[in-house]
Amino acid sequence: MNIEIKPSLILGNGENHAVTNYKKLGYLDSLRGIASIIVVISHLTLLYFPYLHNVKNIPIPSENYIQSWFYNSPLGFCYSGSAAVYIFFIMSGIVLSISMSNRNLFKLISSRYIRLVIPACSACVLAYFCMTLMNGIGYGEIDNIYNNSFEIENASLLNSIYYGAIRSIFHIKGSMKYNPVLWTMAIEFYGSVLLYIAYKTKRPRIAMFVFSVLFLLVNVNTFIGIFCFFIGMNMTNLVKLEKSNKLSLLLLIIGLYFAGIHVNSYSYTLFLDILGKHTYTVLNALSGAFVVSSIIINKNMKSLLSKNAMQVLGKLSFPIYLVHWPIIYVISNILIENKTHNIPLSITIILISIIPVSIIFLKVDKLAIKTARKIKSI
Repeated sequence: MNIEIKPSLILGNGENHAVTNYKKLGYLDSLRGIASIIVVISHLTLLYFPYLHNVKNIPIPSENYIQSWFYNSPLGFCYSGSAAVYIFFIMSGIVLSISMSNRNLFKLISSRYIRLVIPACSACVLAYFCMTLMNGIGYGEIDNIYNNSFEIENASLLNSIYYGAIRSIFHIKGSMKYNPVLWTMAIEFYGSVLLYIAYKTKRPRIAMFVFSVLFLLVNVNTFIGIFCFFIGMNMTNLVKLEKSNKLSLLLLIIGLYFAGIHVNSYSYTLFLDILGKHTYTVLNALSGAFVVSSIIINKNMKSLLSKNAMQVLGKLSFPIYLVHWPIIYVISNILIENKTHNIPLSITIILISIIPVSIIFLKVDKLAIKTARKIKSI
């Protein structure tokens, strides 16, 4: 029996494919949606509760004891944007593997580029106009992570298009200008291309493993990102399995614990001693693997994540991911300039503002999917 799959995964292919013996993967869309919200929360905490991440790795002031407690606890998974990103990569590896076809390699790569470049380019252009708006009315001068990210030399509409269409996709270490979340696009593109090439060989898993290891020549972080596609590739058989809820719960707990990692966190001293400076990246990637595997082998979790409300969140996940940075930049500056210092209220207003922009941006996402399909079917 042929069962239709509708993945439309963030950084995934967003297409329908008939695949034998596989259940619908809509629950992965929902997981992607949850992960996207976690990314947004992570970036909001960078602005309003910076010691939850303590990226500067400095002693946390005693008056911020609650942030210090969270930083040193394993509860960082609540706002672990890094773990969420590795979940995206792993799910892309799963869905691209399941949907793999015998189409011409050039068509596959071209369609993949189009699938990514239209949203990425649009996100950079949106960020440019947001920056122009804030500069035009004299906002965005306060020193914070968002305003600093929009201090771009030679900023222009054409330059933003260049960063969205070329730099964010092809520069192997990603692009941080205009829209810092686009650092993931290069890993997504190269991971996808290597997966396509691997499946054209007689031993695709071995080929993908070798391709991944070669990225150690770039840096460890890039290697781990590409390796997540290899992990996803090897998870495809789990889609057909449903193990005990106890095993699934154990995997989920381990995954969430790994996602809580912060540099110098007291709860991860053992791992820091073993893995050193790579602890943060390694544990976040492992977190993604454990969390995704816990979901796909659990019938109850899949059923819950397959609910219509969760599916709606899944459809908006890529737009949410791409637009939230410039929207936080604009709304936070408007609130600051208007003396709104109530943090819970500010966060609520920002989250509400992201939704309509994401719904509008969904049209861009659908255009990318439609165009990529046409290229693939030529």
